[in-house]
Amino acid sequence: MKILSRGPMIGGAVLLILAGLLTIRYFLPPAVEVISVQTGVVREEIRGPGTVQSQTKVNVSSRIQAIVERVLVDQGDSVRRGRLLIQLESRDLSAKAAAATAGHRASKQQAASAEAALGKAQSDLDLARTSHRRDEELFGRGLISKASLDASTAALRVAESAEKSAHALLTARHEEVNAAQRELEYVNALLSYARITAPMDGLVVGRLAVIIANILRGKH
Repeated sequence: MKILSRGPMIGGAVLLILAGLLTIRYFLPPAVEVISVQTGVVREEIRGPGTVQSQTKVNVSSRIQAIVERVLVDQGDSVRRGRLLIQLESRDLSAKAAAATAGHRASKQQAASAEAALGKAQSDLDLARTSHRRDEELFGRGLISKASLDASTAALRVAESAEKSAHALLTARHEEVNAAQRELEYVNALLSYARITAPMDGLVVGRLAVIIANILRGKH
């Protein structure tokens, strides 16, 4: 019995397989990633130092001289239009506003009383005129004396004078109401100046006011 060696045959087969694999790998195209083509915008960025400046710069200042009571914003804060920035001390102005309000109310009450007095004086005048016309007729018919007619005439003159005085008083009271109204508006305007608000939307870039500092008119 002959036994043949199988070693060389196996080795040749392995070499053939390796050669085949190398040939397939060599001739096959390399694997690539497939990406769909899309339309887009290529953004170009430029970086470097720069300075940002606002288009509009507003100096917020006080319109009255007063003590700073509260500062509600600081440098770097963003604010909206109408936001309270600084509150000034306003106790004296509040007292003046209360007094002006009371004075305006009192002047209106006095004007109402003067108007009622004028109405009564006009009614008295109408009655005196009616009585005087009747007395003139009676005197013409000889039914009353000259003294009675003179008394009726005097009463008419008194009623006319009272109506004129009442009318003048009402005019004066109306002038007082107008003056009190102007005073009230003026004091209320001063009181509103104690609240310094932002005139526009923006960014606080500087702060010069400090609490309990006496702020002068036009300073900020």
